[in-house]
Amino acid sequence: MNFNFFKNFRSFVKWILASPLYLASDGQVAGMTVALFLLLFPSFVHAHFAGQPPFFKINGIYSDLYDVPTSSFADFRLPQDKSPALYVINEEVSFEIDTNALPLPPDILAISTFDWDWGDGTSHASGLQNKHTYVKAGSYFMEITAKTKDVAQPQLIQSILIHIVPTKDYVLPKAKILVNGVGTNDALLEDFKVDFGVDFKLDSSATLPGTGKIVNYLWDLGDGKSKTGESVSYKYGMEQYAFFPVLRVTDENGLFSDAFIQITNASDDEAIEKQLHSKSVYDEYRYMIVGSIVFVLLILGAIFVFGKKKH
Repeated sequence: MNFNFFKNFRSFVKWILASPLYLASDGQVAGMTVALFLLLFPSFVHAHFAGQPPFFKINGIYSDLYDVPTSSFADFRLPQDKSPALYVINEEVSFEIDTNALPLPPDILAISTFDWDWGDGTSHASGLQNKHTYVKAGSYFMEITAKTKDVAQPQLIQSILIHIVPTKDYVLPKAKILVNGVGTNDALLEDFKVDFGVDFKLDSSATLPGTGKIVNYLWDLGDGKSKTGESVSYKYGMEQYAFFPVLRVTDENGLFSDAFIQITNASDDEAIEKQLHSKSVYDEYRYMIVGSIVFVLLILGAIFVFGKKKH
């Protein structure tokens, strides 16, 4: 599990620091709160746990985590992993689940069956190792599910984005987002500040073109809404402190690239700074809040320990 990933999202950390929980305890439980949040809601951080070692190989090379951590609506599909290379149409590709790295007990693995969906409409496969040939260029979502006779619903264990290119020298587009004409080289460490409730501009003019012509620009605006176009104007409501818009650019051969950024409310930063320097409102409830948090953590820990003993 990735306990460092969300620490890089300064907006979330600021939200924790400005909350009554932090103020009530002089920040002593802030780190514990972040950890608990990630423990209970890991899928909010990423589609795949970053603390988990890779277990899926393509042509003998392990896959890696996908670069974009989250989307805000179901139709904007994201994978857990990305393939370690580009693959050419009509060339056979080898795939393998490394059972030594797979986070599955041996006794469960022995009674599990696996279903491989290649994402191209061809027949599914099974087992731990397979080979497949893609006959059309494009970006494909491949998925593997596992089930046992005791579990009726198959469980997703791997989803991976595979790029199948027309030629070996083909170059994918590289999506990049500008906010009011300004970009970033590290979306994890840098956030953009805009005034929520006021129009601002998102544009893709810094996107690097690849071999194929870009034919579609899709924006997941981070609040469950989407738009298309090379640039869009938008304004956020005040319902949350931060949003994470995603841009997907797709070329004429169906190959795409994603990029994301984090946008925080510029007005909230001033209020947070004032709140951090005025903690007296919460002093009366300091020990009650800290005690409650510790109690909840102890209960969760007991449930986890006794649950493992039963198995």
